[in-house]
Parts: sequence; structure tokens; C-alpha cells
Amino acid sequence: MPDGSVQLLLVGTNHRHAPIGVREELAARAHGDMLVSAVMEEPAVAEAVGLSTCNRCELYMVGEDVGELREAAVRHLAGYAGGRVESLEPLLYVKAGADAAEHLF
Repeated sequence: MPDGSVQLLLVGTNHRHAPIGVREELAARAHGDMLVSAVMEEPAVAEAVGLSTCNRCELYMVGEDVGELREAAVRHLAGYAGGRVESLEPLLYVKAGADAAEHLF
């Protein structure tokens, strides 16, 4: 349950977690611009930014409820990867708070 404070959450995948075909599907849409726009329409997401390279696709989001942030990110990523959530989830990593910020840098 949210407590009013904002949280940072990262949901992504990279060359160690997902095959090239999945990463290409995620990166093919204007290098994540469309993905970030879609995620920003979610009520739980206050801010979002994407990082997309040939080796990784990551969503960094800020909001009050990390569970809702995670669910929104996974749902949108699965849609862009052309698969179901259950198929994509094992290929993803999730980091929160300081771990997410440290991973970015």
C-alpha cells in the first residue's frame, strides 16, 4: 500500500537475460519513445524515462506504489515484445530505490 512517498523502480532486460529477438522488439519502437509515452498514461506512474540500446531496454519510473509500477511496466513491455507477461517476466530484472539508481549509473 502506498504511503505517500515516491519510489524509484527499474524494470528492464539486457543481453544477459533476453535473446536478441526480444531486445529488438523492445527497441524497435523509436528507441523506447512510444513505450515511455504509453507507460506515462498509467495512473500509478508519475514520471518515466526509458533507456534503450542494442544491449538493454530499461524503464525507470517514479510513483507511490512499486507494485503498480512494476505491473504497468511488465504489461507494456510484454505487449511490445509480442508476447504474454508470463513469457517475458523470466527475462526481466527489477530494481528499486538506491539499487535502481546505482544500476543506472
